[in-house]
Amino acid sequence: MDLHSTIKKLVAIGVHIPDELQAPEAINKYDKMFADKRANLVRHWEQWRKHLPFDDIKELRDLQQKLGINLGMDKQQWYDGPGRFVGGASKR
Repeated sequence: MDLHSTIKKLVAIGVHIPDELQAPEAINKYDKMFADKRANLVRHWEQWRKHLPFDDIKELRDLQQKLGINLGMDKQQWYDGPGRFVGGASKR
């Protein structure tokens, strides 16, 4: 179900949503913002999962130790295994 339909159904069952947030322009703006944020997150995630086991950065090495990550695997093993679920970045 798209956001427009969801908002209409919520309003129909009595959920208060301000009129200005029900406007198609507001919904479209939110949709675009959410899509942009999601794309940004996916792009960063790909970088993070690739960097964790292979970058020689103290913070990432400390994170690997804390998580008990086995670094004795090649890149493909990492990407196919734990790299699907674990990533890291040295920026805060």
